[in-house]
Amino acid sequence: MFPANWKHALFFYTACCDQPHKSISILQLVSGMKNLNEIQFDSEKPSVNIIEKTDKSNYLAIGLLNNQVLTKHKTSLKTVLTVLKGKILFKIGLKEIELKSFQIFEIPVNEEHEVIGLASENIFTLFQEKQ
Repeated sequence: MFPANWKHALFFYTACCDQPHKSISILQLVSGMKNLNEIQFDSEKPSVNIIEKTDKSNYLAIGLLNNQVLTKHKTSLKTVLTVLKGKILFKIGLKEIELKSFQIFEIPVNEEHEVIGLASENIFTLFQEKQ
């Protein structure tokens, strides 16, 4: 289920033939997020990019390298995760869910979970609706 104000679900996708090492060259979100090539990956920690924060919602982009972990945590907000690039492993309880580009997952509220990057570069967004 998507939040009623899910304006951010729309995006533009362009494959780039002259850069075979990057299967996605431009993925620009309606909200004005910079293109994917501008996201700076950090070998020491996940890359957290704030796209938009308002009194009603948070919209973030997370970048993970291969085998990089967004450590176990909980969220108290209704959150929808959308994979934009790569592949991730979402672990929650005893479940392990593999998500690929353009797959969407609603994260259960107040349940401990973690995310692991499976491709060389992985980018996903989190849309959080505040109560």
